[in-house]
Amino acid sequence: MTTRILSALVYGAIFIAFLALGAWQPVLMLVFWLALAFQAGRELQTLVPASDPKPSLFFCLWQNLALILPAFFPYTPGDPIQSAATAFKAFLYFLTWQLVVAIVQCFFYLHREGISSLDASLSAFSRNFYLSLGFFSATYLLFCLPYGWHSLLWALLTPWVTDSLAWLVGSLYGKHALTPISPNKTLEGFFAGLIGPGIFYILIFLRVRAELGLAFYHILAFFLFGLLAGLVAQLGDLFESSLKRAAGVKDSGQLIPGHGGLLDRFDSSLFVLPLFAILLSLAWLP
Repeated sequence: MTTRILSALVYGAIFIAFLALGAWQPVLMLVFWLALAFQAGRELQTLVPASDPKPSLFFCLWQNLALILPAFFPYTPGDPIQSAATAFKAFLYFLTWQLVVAIVQCFFYLHREGISSLDASLSAFSRNFYLSLGFFSATYLLFCLPYGWHSLLWALLTPWVTDSLAWLVGSLYGKHALTPISPNKTLEGFFAGLIGPGIFYILIFLRVRAELGLAFYHILAFFLFGLLAGLVAQLGDLFESSLKRAAGVKDSGQLIPGHGGLLDRFDSSLFVLPLFAILLSLAWLP
């Protein structure tokens, strides 16, 4: 337990330090996300069932490298029309990047293992896309939307609130198992993981209401956004649990003593970040 707590404190301090640096200089945050993507890509290669062909780390890293694209399409203050156009271009280039990787990877698998390998190629691409979309969404929030750093911070805090309340309520009151995929999770914890972010987002609304000029009835939208984010965060956790179960491993890695790998701590965020990127684009851009 001591190792777990100390690791959490060190990991949290490093993460907060880079977030603070990112508020001062976003390019430093971009380098940080590249490092995270590289480590997550390495760990993802261990979550492949033994019966499947070993995927190529090169293609995983190539897909994740798309996270640099938003840095070339920064938000234009005071010009929502231009900002909408540049944000759309960033997303379009991301999809084009992924399509090129998918085509090259298919040819690579065909050359290496023949026509029977196409299923393996599609499976590898899908797993890698799950990572690349999450990391791209992080830098998209940072560079392409107003209040980007605050939005990114908000998105990253959501899984911490969700997991903490789900664990606390599940430990104290949990009696009904949620799913065989993750035997320690309970229905009681699951619902706490929904309500917690909803309340957290209400507090955020009260903090930003005057600055953004929001009407009081928008509090309902914030609460519903919190419920949805809590649901998506827990789905991300269950998704990675299913990958680990299929691969027959307990953790994605040993990067953080007492906690496992980076993916074990970042699985929920990889689902929440695209949600934020989509919904805040609809909210901010005309």
